[in-house]
Amino acid sequence: MTREQVEALAQLLPAEGGYFRLAFGIQSSAAPPSELERIDKALMDPSFGWNVPASYAAAGLPLPNLEWPSAMVRAHRYLSNPTLRDDNLVFALTLNLPENGAQRGLMRALSLCEDGTEELRADWFGCEIDAVRLFNELLWNVRDRRGEPFYLAHILKDRGSVEQGLRERSQALFGHDLVMLASRTGKAQSVLAAAGISRPSTHGVTAATRIEQVLHKLLALAATGLANGKMSAQENRALALLVKYRLLPEMQEASAGIDSLSLFRFSHGDLQPLYEDLSRRLGLERAMIQETVAANRPSSV
Repeated sequence: MTREQVEALAQLLPAEGGYFRLAFGIQSSAAPPSELERIDKALMDPSFGWNVPASYAAAGLPLPNLEWPSAMVRAHRYLSNPTLRDDNLVFALTLNLPENGAQRGLMRALSLCEDGTEELRADWFGCEIDAVRLFNELLWNVRDRRGEPFYLAHILKDRGSVEQGLRERSQALFGHDLVMLASRTGKAQSVLAAAGISRPSTHGVTAATRIEQVLHKLLALAATGLANGKMSAQENRALALLVKYRLLPEMQEASAGIDSLSLFRFSHGDLQPLYEDLSRRLGLERAMIQETVAANRPSSV
């Protein structure tokens, strides 16, 4: 949400409503804060999108009749209906658990980066783009407000609670370091490298496309080796792989020497063994990411 959206909703929220009492920590008998105080509190709350529906759902009340973003309506509906299933919302909430400070920090840091697109974040976390959007809109509203220095200075102060255990505290500090790095560099790859996961993003690239890329590189290396006189599988490792997967049909005699990929002729059937092996490897890689994420999900929220 933009600053203007948050401010407009905060102005229209009841002064004695559950959100402001939750945000200010005041009792029902105390006088409500002023309009300026209420607006300032909402504007500095990166989880405004979640805290509002959570406060009304906790009181068993519907959201006030305002033009709420769909994510906030969805959050209130989920919290108000214990039988409702929403896996993407649960995933977003899981990142907010105390023990997931490092993962939460990575998601927050990538959100701060100009090139930290929804597609890239969904790829790295092995989740759907919808889950990324829910985290942004409900729990870490920064994507639309990166140009506000005072807001950023306020939310970047969050280093976790001193009451956390050692492991949780370490996770939170590591995540905070990633966020601070993102605020300085604005580069997603710098954040990923600092997190120890600097391989390139592949979201939106099909396994078949990646296989074609690998195969093209393999053929180029094999052709270069042949052109340099490396004719055996022992000398030419790329050629050895092509031989292993039976990808070298009879080569036509060349009148201009062996310096071109045009000398290799492959049918779809010729490529199938390599396709199957690389598809399996790519599938295992994706499964490992998903298993890591799934292991952190709570059985219920």
